Amino acid sequence: SLPDEFVLAGKPAKFALTLIDFIVTYVCFLLVFGYIAFLETTNFAPTYFYFAAILLFLFNIVVIPFMTNRTIGNFVSMTKFVTHKGNPPFFLHLTLRGLNFGFFAGGVVALLIGFPMMDSVVLGIGFAMLSICFADYVVKKVRHENQQGLYDSLFNAYLVSHVRSGEEEGWLGRLESLADFGESRFKLGGSEDEESADDDS
Repeated sequence: SLPDEFVLAGKPAKFALTLIDFIVTYVCFLLVFGYIAFLETTNFAPTYFYFAAILLFLFNIVVIPFMTNRTIGNFVSMTKFVTHKGNPPFFLHLTLRGLNFGFFAGGVVALLIGFPMMDSVVLGIGFAMLSICFADYVVKKVRHENQQGLYDSLFNAYLVSHVRSGEEEGWLGRLESLADFGESRFKLGGSEDEESADDDS
């Protein structure tokens, strides 16, 4: 169970976490693919855009989690993941969570490619990727009280509210300052328990 000193993050914080991480990790890729698919011109060279998209992708789901055990979305939403011992889970937890939309998109693309050719290998890859996303959805429904999905359950991780110490300096301090943006754009006050009490009343 979750240690007493932590409180589960509220719905606004969870929404902010999901939205910001999706934007940082995938929107650059989607813009490049969309431009190539619908507005491609002979003068457009997407190499640098691909490079920027890959850097953002790796930065948010590998580099930052490895260094801080949080993502950009965690900093904006003032959240973090902890285990039942109160320690951050292994950084691959955040990496796998960040890949979930990639599994979904890759699975859909694989099915679109595999069905016309009836390629069993491509179809198998597509169904395997989508099955991971489906398993995550099912686990979230089963473990909704603890707000845990597939990856959270595997690493025994809980999404909790993060309180800034005010002593962060340098680049970590600048990342922590992103919480000011989150507070101004999303109503991050209150935990999941407080929201549930408000709904009951």
